[in-house]
Amino acid sequence: MELIAAMLMVAGQTAATPAEPKPVEPKKVCRRETSTSSRLDVRRVCKTRAEWDAQERAEQRNLQRQNDWGRAGSAG
Repeated sequence: MELIAAMLMVAGQTAATPAEPKPVEPKKVCRRETSTSSRLDVRRVCKTRAEWDAQERAEQRNLQRQNDWGRAGSAG
């Protein structure tokens, strides 16, 4: 009887300890990208939403720089 009570106490203690939660990885978003050199060269690129947003911001900055440079070059 004492053995059963001791086993129940141990089982209750081990079940009560919470397991460490797994770190949640950001969900990947996949897109198909084509190469500028060939319309047949299509690749699947997977990145997180934050990575896609960062890439889009960088592309917008580069486009803005090109537009600014074009305006400055045509003025003189």
